[in-house]
Amino acid sequence: MWVKHLPDCGYEPKVLTRYFDEEQQKAYDFAHETLPPKAMSNAYFEKHGSVYTNYEENRWAKRMMRNKLGQLMHYAYPHQVHASWYRFAKRYIKETDYRPDLIIASVGPSIALKIGRYAARHFQCPWIVDYRDYWIYPYASYYSAKCFLQRRLLRTCSGYVTVTPGIQKDLAEQIRPLTVNSELVLNGIDPVEQNIFDEADRDWVNTFNELKGRYERLILYPGTIYLRQNMEFFLEALERANASRRRIGLCLCGAIDLKRFTGPPFVHLIGPVSRATSMYFQRKADGLLFPTPRDKSESCFSGKIFEFIASGKPTVVGPTPSWDFEEFLSDVSSVSVVKDDAGVDLFFRELPVSNSASDSATSYPDKILAVHSVQRLAGFLDRVLDRAPSK
Repeated sequence: MWVKHLPDCGYEPKVLTRYFDEEQQKAYDFAHETLPPKAMSNAYFEKHGSVYTNYEENRWAKRMMRNKLGQLMHYAYPHQVHASWYRFAKRYIKETDYRPDLIIASVGPSIALKIGRYAARHFQCPWIVDYRDYWIYPYASYYSAKCFLQRRLLRTCSGYVTVTPGIQKDLAEQIRPLTVNSELVLNGIDPVEQNIFDEADRDWVNTFNELKGRYERLILYPGTIYLRQNMEFFLEALERANASRRRIGLCLCGAIDLKRFTGPPFVHLIGPVSRATSMYFQRKADGLLFPTPRDKSESCFSGKIFEFIASGKPTVVGPTPSWDFEEFLSDVSSVSVVKDDAGVDLFFRELPVSNSASDSATSYPDKILAVHSVQRLAGFLDRVLDRAPSK
């Protein structure tokens, strides 16, 4: 998102990241992320404005991840699963002739904070932190110790941006008494001009269309479902709806835990598929659902909800939205926030059959568009660098 739109605001970003080979990109699981790419011998290479580093497996770090002490230590020292990325990234930073004006360290992975701080020291330029998610959850173990280590890292940064008001508020508390400039920069999406699927996913598209014909209504959730998300709330509601002969199916599309969702006969697993195909499914489904984290203190604006809003399809969110998430959705007519059985039962009872005329959205709320988020980010960067805004 940033790489595409920041040049319009007077910035030319260069991305430093790990390289994942084709097999890793298609695996969609954590285990493959801990393995080195098979077809890369160089320490790094540059392509299309990005730098891709190599990676080596660290089995000791992986073993440490299995206990709480190991999960604490990566806040203090870069030996975790991404440990060798730190070494390869430092090599590029030392050898490159590129001289940035500012460093943005995007979290996670958490090792990015250490790389960002190192790069800022090496290039003698300011750095800011981009919190795509929590680094320290409000209910985390060793909470006070982790907050101390986070403060130690952020002492030299010039600011941070967050994707939700809740994370912004929680971070201010976590780093207290340290005060750091911050800015809210929401996730965003680019408009989808054509509602077409990826030809490589044709078999999954055929399966999806078959399911559409089998049920009166087909609900979709695309993406990973984490244990902390309360999907059971919706499964129980759909079971009640189908007991009343509503014939509503649920399609889960993505990297899904098969053991968790193979019980109910109305649940069907497909994919993973490309983003283009996922967006296609969203516009063809009768409705979409978004299970919130079980702990409502966790602020979570997944990028998926921006896609859901863009689709224009009836979307149900619940049962424990955070205060900022509920506020964000309050003026979105296509989204229903439900907190109890009565609310979700009403949503499924009144859900209409998909209208083909709405398969392609024609307008989007400004607050979900990537270009507006990037403009806000650019304004923050201008202030950090004390430079005139781009025209």
